[in-house]
Amino acid sequence: LSMGTLPILFPVLTRIADKSLGAAEWNLFLSVIVWITYAVWLSVSGWAIQRRYFVEASLTPLKRNGVVWAAVLVGAVVLVGAQTRPASPAVVSLTMMGTLLGYIDARTHRLPTPYVLALACGVLSGIGVTIYFHPQPYLLVAQVVFGTLIWTLPLWLGTLPKGGFGRGDLRLAPILGSLLGLLGWHAALFGLLVSIVSAACAALWKIVSGQAGTRSRIAFGPWMIGSTLLSFLLWSDVSTDLSLLLHLGI
Repeated sequence: LSMGTLPILFPVLTRIADKSLGAAEWNLFLSVIVWITYAVWLSVSGWAIQRRYFVEASLTPLKRNGVVWAAVLVGAVVLVGAQTRPASPAVVSLTMMGTLLGYIDARTHRLPTPYVLALACGVLSGIGVTIYFHPQPYLLVAQVVFGTLIWTLPLWLGTLPKGGFGRGDLRLAPILGSLLGLLGWHAALFGLLVSIVSAACAALWKIVSGQAGTRSRIAFGPWMIGSTLLSFLLWSDVSTDLSLLLHLGI
């Protein structure tokens, strides 16, 4: 196979090789790769990972078709809607794997490590392509590091007392913090505060409504994932509103 046949047989690979693909095209390309990889992995063997955690919690495990189709459909919707956003592979990953993780944590109070690692790979692909095409990549790397620390240090401290944050939450923190760090340390801090406040409100509601006692545990993972996704998607509007409030002195 000669190099002259590449433009005919593999136009996309040729454009990748000569770096003619732009940021938007790379985001779309990697988003599709993430979506397909997750779909194949979950359908072959990944769907069964959750079974042990549900069995240990004396709950009925999820069915294979339910896991696969839920992830595929949610991922497809986000793939279409978020393809023009920066770090869109990370958004696809967060919705597909994050939804599964959040549901498992809400039911079993566990965050399976294989799913967390799969989420990390998808998020890192989105972060990597964003940094690569940024005019100031070192600045973006610094923001990602700060975002990671903003999320990881408080949760690490929270694991020290008995009954504090779980180890699964701690493993999840740097992944989510690094994603929000792309938008700046303000976004990372905002997302963390939203997750803590929302989880606290949910816990208070359960106590008031009699669904839980003061010693009951609440799954923090769903609030971490949900607040990260919303903060990342809505940060431009939120930051504008916050700047306006600060300017008015409110």
